[in-house]
Amino acid sequence: MLRTIRQEAVTVTWGPAILWRTLLACLDFAKYDVRSVRLLGNGGMAMAGEMREKLLAHFPRAAMMDIYGMTELSPAATLLRPEAALAKPLSVGTPMTLTVVRILNWRGREAAVGEVGEIAVRGNALDGYYKMPEETEQAVKGGFFRTGDMGKRDEEGFITLVDRKRDVITTGGEQVYSREVEEVPQANPRIKESAVIGVADEKWGERVVAIVSLRQETTPEALLAWCRENLAAYKCPRQIHIVNDIPRNAAGKVVKGEPRKRFG
Repeated sequence: MLRTIRQEAVTVTWGPAILWRTLLACLDFAKYDVRSVRLLGNGGMAMAGEMREKLLAHFPRAAMMDIYGMTELSPAATLLRPEAALAKPLSVGTPMTLTVVRILNWRGREAAVGEVGEIAVRGNALDGYYKMPEETEQAVKGGFFRTGDMGKRDEEGFITLVDRKRDVITTGGEQVYSREVEEVPQANPRIKESAVIGVADEKWGERVVAIVSLRQETTPEALLAWCRENLAAYKCPRQIHIVNDIPRNAAGKVVKGEPRKRFG
């Protein structure tokens, strides 16, 4: 990729955060002239401010923006514009032109500022699945497409993703958002990547389990201690499994079905 940017004088390029993380780990990065790039796009997952700063340092003439979307949103609903990329690094931005985005609570009503709810989109979204009436009835209600993503909105209207609805973990009657937990081991310098799942538990309903890949050698016990220092007790993983790689799909998003089967 770096070679192509240099050879073709690329000005705009996009990729998932896992791609940018891989590029930052490239020891030969400094050998490539990438000053032609004016805009970097990120999608698929949030990128912490520290990682953004490192990336922009390597692309000295570039700005950065993020999009949030999926195939059903043709393909995006929100945009984190360059002027807000460092101030709101974990946000997916604000609705795009001609797109209405709502955060709906469990009653189907507009959620309050800071309240977590399901993201629903009208405008830049499908109005039905082809020859799939049951799926359409579940997904499209009141003219809004229900994305299955959980998020919240701040006072300035910026939206932050919290979790996939199906990935929310209910343990001991408390709801745990896997993305919130994933950020804690991810902040450990010995961790390369992390994913959090819920697995069935007779006592708690579900228990929180983390899967991590490493940059440097460490133990599950040491990582559990790190999590206990930085998380409320009910959010803390009960188990941590170390793997070579976190499974991802072609878009770079973590695939949690495989870890659930393996560690559930």
